[in-house]
Amino acid sequence: MALDGTKVAANASKSANRSLKTLREMAAEAVAAHAAADAAEDAGRGPGRAGDDVPAGLASPRSRAAARERRDRLARLVAEMEAEEKGVSEIRCEEVIGQRQCPRSRG
Repeated sequence: MALDGTKVAANASKSANRSLKTLREMAAEAVAAHAAADAAEDAGRGPGRAGDDVPAGLASPRSRAAARERRDRLARLVAEMEAEEKGVSEIRCEEVIGQRQCPRSRG
């Protein structure tokens, strides 16, 4: 319905119209389906776990930064060891972790 008198073509078939009773039945079916899916997900995770829990090691910004530094340091060490095996004297950080700005080695 337009307030300015604009007419819009639309389908208003009798089969598309629903009574309040039908809408309530459809809503109850949807709620039951969602509850069943939720119960199945809960059963897979165990009691008390919502599935959107953040791992303890990543809960705070400091722990995430520390994990990122450990990951980058390990990637650098692995790359250096592989470079030594290949006889390469220096390897760039971007080649190891694929970032434009790499953390400086605190070695």
